Amino acid sequence: MDYDLRIAKIETQLEMNQKEIGRLHQAMQEGFARTDQAILELRSYVNRRFEKIEQSIAELRTHTDQRIEELRAHLDRRIDEQRQYTDHRFDELGRDMNMNMRWLLGIWLTTMGLMASVAGKVFGLY
Repeated sequence: MDYDLRIAKIETQLEMNQKEIGRLHQAMQEGFARTDQAILELRSYVNRRFEKIEQSIAELRTHTDQRIEELRAHLDRRIDEQRQYTDHRFDELGRDMNMNMRWLLGIWLTTMGLMASVAGKVFGLY
């Protein structure tokens, strides 16, 4: 449920409570013959309303906790996906670097071989 809807519902309940309490209080003031009965009725009514309000608050807390858990789970999934993607990209980068190092070593050895052969020809070593 929407929070605003729940809050409006609770506010409506509170208004109804106030009207009912006012009605009972006025009936008691106008000389309600059984004052004790009116007080008991008023107390039971107030207690019932407070129980309903506490129940509504508990439901709202439960709903909020569930939503927070859903959001936390979604966030954890997104973080895991991002970590997997990043790990995959680092693996690709490592493979590319390994291949580049092999090429570099091959080119370096080829260059050294060519330099050695040129030096051998120039200085008459071969």
